[in-house]
Amino acid sequence: MEHDLHIPADRTKAVTRALLLATGICILLLALRGARLGDLRWGAFVWNLFLAWMPLIFARMLCGELDRPGRRRWLLGGLFVAWFLFFPNAAYIVTDLIHLKTRPPVPRWFDYILITAYAWTGLFLCYTSLRLLHARVQQWWGWQIGWTFATGMLAAGSFGIYVGRFFRWNSWDMIFRPWSTLRDLAKFTHPGTLFEAMAFCTTFFMLSVLVYVVLHSLAYLHTPIPVRVTDRPE
Repeated sequence: MEHDLHIPADRTKAVTRALLLATGICILLLALRGARLGDLRWGAFVWNLFLAWMPLIFARMLCGELDRPGRRRWLLGGLFVAWFLFFPNAAYIVTDLIHLKTRPPVPRWFDYILITAYAWTGLFLCYTSLRLLHARVQQWWGWQIGWTFATGMLAAGSFGIYVGRFFRWNSWDMIFRPWSTLRDLAKFTHPGTLFEAMAFCTTFFMLSVLVYVVLHSLAYLHTPIPVRVTDRPE
């Protein structure tokens, strides 16, 4: 069982700087592709990456508000809802791999590397934001509730990615176009749509668990190990 679950601010900032560097590399790759073609037809990747940053921004704001004396519950609730609605946007970039095909004069391998760079950056943004909230929930209610929260959000995120890719939902549609989203949900009464949704969500959920658990475990490589007097070298 984990004992110290609070993530220090300096570690969060270090991860954020690394993600900013990853974002810069992604934009550089797209700029190189645009220079080769003479245009930026894949400029939407930058927009998708911007949306992928939103869950981490909201998660950090939420954690900051939790650390303030006299927490404002209305703001906490609003920030969590915003995080929840934007959460699928981060991992959504993985589905952009459907755009991969040969497009001369750009080599296919270059586009594969470019899309993969955006996809992995999106995944890292997604799971970093989840880890921040996972740590808080686990700190308050224990590791069982913490992991229930994390797996529940990964499952909900998989569904969000499905409706985003196949129904073209945006995070703000639940607020500004609620009736349209409700009409789309009626499509799940069709057996074919329901089977496709279950297959996609289950598969993406397994990918999400795979990546999240591995990243969660790798984080402990940097956790200081208490040194006992008997462990010190002579």
